[in-house]
Amino acid sequence: MLFLAVFLFTPVLMAAIVGVIFLHGTASNYGVAAALNEVSVVVLVVAFPLFQRGMYRWSWHLDRRRALGTLSPGEQPQYGSEATEPPPLIAWPMRLRIRHAAMTLAAMLGLTALFLPFGNQVRFAFFIGRHSYGSATAGSLDDALFGWIPMILMVGLLVLLTYRQMQRRNDGMLDGGEQLLLRSELNWLTGFVMAFTTEVILCHMTGGMAIISLRV
Repeated sequence: MLFLAVFLFTPVLMAAIVGVIFLHGTASNYGVAAALNEVSVVVLVVAFPLFQRGMYRWSWHLDRRRALGTLSPGEQPQYGSEATEPPPLIAWPMRLRIRHAAMTLAAMLGLTALFLPFGNQVRFAFFIGRHSYGSATAGSLDDALFGWIPMILMVGLLVLLTYRQMQRRNDGMLDGGEQLLLRSELNWLTGFVMAFTTEVILCHMTGGMAIISLRV
């Protein structure tokens, strides 16, 4: 099934890249690299809601394993390496539905604004090259800027959004339904953090691949 999806999607992707090259009006190396970056980023951004849903399901899977005591402290199974059950059906309150929609839209717009313009990708590469001393420090700076910093910021947002309810839960002020809702929201936000951080890394990687194509 995966092979068939790749087989069918590859010609569509290539056709999209060729179409963007024509829109740019140039088949120069820079035009091809920009088209490769733009099409790849658009695909990743459009896929973000689906990716977040997958991460939400995976987060629930790990949560259930913790509750059953089958997940050792520090153990982090690779995403997709285990069969998962669907998350429980939740009657999300309107305020959380609006929050989820706003966060998803903000993430998609942010990824688009940062990584769709190929000039931004070139500037990122120039900044890392200018402020690093060799490949080792370049890799560390790259990991910090496009991995650790986004993840830390997103975790901070998760804590901020759930702090009040977590305090109420710790004080025994939530009933069973409210505790399930909080648990679901924590897993939704965890899935959001994982999806957004991963997409930042992937969007940046597509820019790096496009820049490498300029040198070929």
